[in-house]
Amino acid sequence: MTEPVARLTGHSVTESRPMAGDLREAVLDDGRVVMLKRGHAPGATTAEAAGLRWLASAAAVPVPSVAGHDENWLVIDRIPEGRSSAAAAERQPSAASARRGPRAAPAASSAPRC
Repeated sequence: MTEPVARLTGHSVTESRPMAGDLREAVLDDGRVVMLKRGHAPGATTAEAAGLRWLASAAAVPVPSVAGHDENWLVIDRIPEGRSSAAAAERQPSAASARRGPRAAPAASSAPRC
């Protein structure tokens, strides 16, 4: 199941291990650690990639970079584990919304355009 990682990133996989469900962690030949996720509906990986790029553009919360995607697979950089806190959880979503502004998405509660 590492073929999509190599194809979508242009790097060979040196290590790989299964995670929960259809999620897999892979180490690329350049040392980056990425996550491979299978999409389960038409357009799901394209929408998720667009949503992650949209959230990242606000630079308010840590969001994994999209390393590649196609109709069936999404490859994202792995975010290192960290400690959470109630204060950070309360602060971050509102900061992201404030930076994106009210017109960032086509409508309230909608995903960005793909």
